[in-house]
Parts: sequence; structure tokens; C-alpha cells
Amino acid sequence: MSTTHEPSNIPRFAIGDFIRRWSWLCLVLVGCLGWWIVRRAHFDSAVSVPSIDVSKASRELSAAIFAARTKVEQNPRSGAAWGELGMWLMAHQFEHEANICLEQAKHWDPQDPRWSYLLGLSLSVSQRDRAILEFRHALSLRNQWAVAHSRLGELFLAREDFDDAQRELQIAFEQDPNDPRAPF
Repeated sequence: MSTTHEPSNIPRFAIGDFIRRWSWLCLVLVGCLGWWIVRRAHFDSAVSVPSIDVSKASRELSAAIFAARTKVEQNPRSGAAWGELGMWLMAHQFEHEANICLEQAKHWDPQDPRWSYLLGLSLSVSQRDRAILEFRHALSLRNQWAVAHSRLGELFLAREDFDDAQRELQIAFEQDPNDPRAPF
């Protein structure tokens, strides 16, 4: 018997075609992912600076708010710029506008505990449950912060959650025995 190789009836699948097809598919998927990231970043930065009525404010305050607002407009992804504007607004009773700025500061600079702390401070009168979440977030980033523990303890007291309040105030007292809030 002689052995002869007869051509197979199955079409030959070239490895080159396989690689080329998968390469194109991967390229299309990477392109779609890139487009999605760029679009998402565009929408993230689309939060506009809140309008602020400074008509009754002093000239110095108007100038300070204008300067802080200009920094945000020049660098809308800067947590520090948003935070500075938020602090000016918070200090001068523009609560709603300050909250918007502090949320943006927290978004663009998520590792800075100041923004969550200040947002919690601002919300502590009107939205206590959300303020508690903000203080907890700030403390998750920086646990050695007596004033944040005491503020959180005060919110727990307002909710009549005495065990949590005692725990937070005790931590505040241990971290800073001179904090006037902690002994209470």
C-alpha cells in the first residue's frame, strides 16, 4: 500500500487571517473604549461654576470670589480651585453654591479629606445623615483628626445615637484633650 497524501476537503484556515481579524476587533474595541472615556471626561468637567449674586457683598469679598471663580474657570479639574471657591462661599453664607463647589473639589481631589469635612460641616444643619457620611469619609482619609471626630459625635448626639456619639467624642478627647467639644 502506498501512502499518498490527498488534499483535505476542509478549507485551510490561515493563522495570519485569524490574527488579522482579532487585531481589527481589538482595535475597534480599544477605540470605542477611548471614545467613551473622552466623552465621560467631557461630561464630568461640564459642571458649570454656580452663579453667585455678590451685588450686596463688599468690594473685597466680590474681588476674592471673582478671583477664586476665575481659578476654577481656568482649571475646572482642580480640586484645590473648587475647594477654595467653596470655602469662600461657605464662609459668607452661600451654602448651596458652596456645596456644589465642595462636591466638585471632592470629585477632582478625592484623597483630600478637607473637602468631605467642609461639605459635612456645611450639611450638618440641613442634611444630617449626609453630613455623617461626609465626616466618615473624611475620617477614612485622615483618622487622626479630633475636630472631625467631635463634629461627628455631635451629629450622633443630635440623632440620639449615644453609643456612637460617646465613641467619637472619646476618640476626639484622646486625640486632643484641649478640644472644648470632646468632654461633653
